[in-house]
Amino acid sequence: LHSLGVSALWLTPVVTNDMERDSFHGYAATDFYSIDPRFGTLADYRQLSASLAQWDIKLIMDVVVNHCGSLHHWMADAPSSDWFNAWEWKPELTNYRPGVATDIHASAYDRKRTIEGWFDRTMPDLNMANPLVSTYMAQMVIWWIETADIRGLRVDTFPYSEAEAMERWGRRILTEYPNLSIVGETWVESPAKLAPWTQSVMTSAMDFPLQAAVTMAFREPFQWGMGANRLYDALSNDHIYAHPETLMTLADNHDTGRIFTRLGRDTEAMRLAMTFLLTTRGIPQIYYGTEMLMDGESTGDDANIRRNMPGGWAGDREDWFAAAQGHADKMKPDLQQRVEMFAYMSKIIRYRRTSKALCKGSLTHFMPTSNTYVYFRQAEEQRVMVILNLDAKKSTLNIERFAELTGETLSGVEIISGRKYKRVSKITIAPRTAAVIELA
Repeated sequence: LHSLGVSALWLTPVVTNDMERDSFHGYAATDFYSIDPRFGTLADYRQLSASLAQWDIKLIMDVVVNHCGSLHHWMADAPSSDWFNAWEWKPELTNYRPGVATDIHASAYDRKRTIEGWFDRTMPDLNMANPLVSTYMAQMVIWWIETADIRGLRVDTFPYSEAEAMERWGRRILTEYPNLSIVGETWVESPAKLAPWTQSVMTSAMDFPLQAAVTMAFREPFQWGMGANRLYDALSNDHIYAHPETLMTLADNHDTGRIFTRLGRDTEAMRLAMTFLLTTRGIPQIYYGTEMLMDGESTGDDANIRRNMPGGWAGDREDWFAAAQGHADKMKPDLQQRVEMFAYMSKIIRYRRTSKALCKGSLTHFMPTSNTYVYFRQAEEQRVMVILNLDAKKSTLNIERFAELTGETLSGVEIISGRKYKRVSKITIAPRTAAVIELA
């Protein structure tokens, strides 16, 4: 993780899920105050946090306040009659349409189904509008922050709880920890539906509209609204977000098909997609194994996209951790390809960590031409130019078009290859490659 350059580690839930079945994902808690023994102990979790801190990596906790597991002891002895959104104690499922929560035309019935419906028959819906439930969940999170030095939260199914209650819950936590990061899972398909959540207590929301563009842009022909145009169009919607620079950007995660698979196992497309993810606005999230070209598509139970990464465990034929560190001998071609992707991403990530322009800079982009997308990140005196050539042909760009940011000619260093440019008026980018140039 340190070699890759990441600054934070988000684990899916590790609290106890003592369910009879379907608890492998961790989102059906039966005890919010203990570590699931299949992962280890509380001491192990605290040691993980302390070890990460030594490498300047923060620990992010995945918390679920919308629901618990059906075998939680509350189901046998609820603290109050309105502890759950009970639907007469029958599991009426949600409609799985979080956009209803911000729909000004939504019916009361649909809104109730969204907010009060159970996420699954094994996941009773907690009534966060009950102050006692909200207090319990706030105190639980505070306990974990203090116990394990948690530096941020990823909040599951954020729009599925009553919005005002979630606002109060978040404010209680941020009053104690003003610098804590709260990232909400806001899986909605359009910027218009995502925008209201960027004005909530969350310090960051997950940018699924941009993720959808990423999964398509790098495998399409260049047409109206397709190819590189998808990236441009997605970012042109940023005016409706309160703080687009704080959005969490992603290409895949534990609920989606892996990006390498969705890009047709095309390594050139992967390099382009990862370059975009790591250099555009927002806070990039990488799903484990993506840096090593791990593949897999969702097959209904999600097991294929959540399988173990080959890391020297019992029964593994390869050790990707050792390979990424250069400790594997006689690597097969496919493993060599994985290591090359790791090195490629690591170079950009490690540069990003020291670049104010990429971390916090403004974004200026130019309309794509011939499936080539050019944008700039700028902070203080630093300017970074990013060129993504999605086309199967080389792309030659006249610098004059970008003079407002480059001047009449371009000078700088391409951070991936180390190539230097000095007062050039044109720049040529090879087919299906990217360039990240720090301007002089």
